[in-house]
Amino acid sequence: FAFKGGAYPGTGGNCGVTLAASGSCTVVVTYSPTAAVISNDIIEIDYDDGVGAQQSTRAVQGTGSNLAFLTVSHGPTFDFGTNATASTSDHNFTVTNSGGVSATSMIGSGLVAHLPLKMEHTLALVAIVAFH
Repeated sequence: FAFKGGAYPGTGGNCGVTLAASGSCTVVVTYSPTAAVISNDIIEIDYDDGVGAQQSTRAVQGTGSNLAFLTVSHGPTFDFGTNATASTSDHNFTVTNSGGVSATSMIGSGLVAHLPLKMEHTLALVAIVAFH
């Protein structure tokens, strides 16, 4: 836990050294877990209430988790078998997330086709005509 950007009131926060009576302001705190554990901390705001030093606190907690990890079923290779030209063969693959958090912004990024190399040969005919 830290003030975003490393210093009070945190990047995007608008609290200064004074807060007017009945006013409010924002502090921005980030949570960046380094392990898959529960983390606890306290946000502390020191201030002078007009008579002496005071402190306002807020307990914060977060749970670190392992990253999302997706796998596609039927691996490492799935063979569609031999199919007649111009035919269609479908197969359902299952995508599984064995990680600790949700995978977001999932999209199909396409298929990378590994097509056979097509080689073409051009035959040049040269006519040799001899006149006698």
